[in-house]
Amino acid sequence: MKKWWIVVLASLIALTVYFTLERYDLFYVEVTIPSSLFISDINEEELISSSEKEGILVTKNEDGSMTYRMNRLKHYEKKAEYKNIIIHTIQDIIADDEYYEPIYDVTHNKSLNQFTFFIDKSKSEGSLGLDRIVSLLIGMNAALYQLYNGASLDNYHVNVRLQDKDTDEIISETTLP
Repeated sequence: MKKWWIVVLASLIALTVYFTLERYDLFYVEVTIPSSLFISDINEEELISSSEKEGILVTKNEDGSMTYRMNRLKHYEKKAEYKNIIIHTIQDIIADDEYYEPIYDVTHNKSLNQFTFFIDKSKSEGSLGLDRIVSLLIGMNAALYQLYNGASLDNYHVNVRLQDKDTDEIISETTLP
């Protein structure tokens, strides 16, 4: 019974920490996505509505970008979701020899900002640029991942390289955005 003051002191400390974190807005993360990463025919109202159902506040900025405000747990979930999408898409591309025939292999660095698509150049020439389209889609998802991973709008990039699997010739190289 004499130790009731410890419980009161611990409660006061916990409340002080909580309100300090709340005052300085340390419970939330904001991620701004530039308009260049949005598909041109996207339904903004649907996008905002679905995000708000997930507990994410969306603000459309004057320059066309959108700022997503979410708690730290939701931020971690979204970042992991983008990373998983990228990794699984790469695995699917490598596993599907029929549809993605020109693409032989895909490598990337740990931070997911450099990708090399090893392609069979002879098969690529008749594939209507599928290898280039797929590599750019992966690059766009990786750019979103970079923003969720803490990169600023002024300092994020993704390098996508198409390289011949037999000769190591670099066929094309693009840096997004």
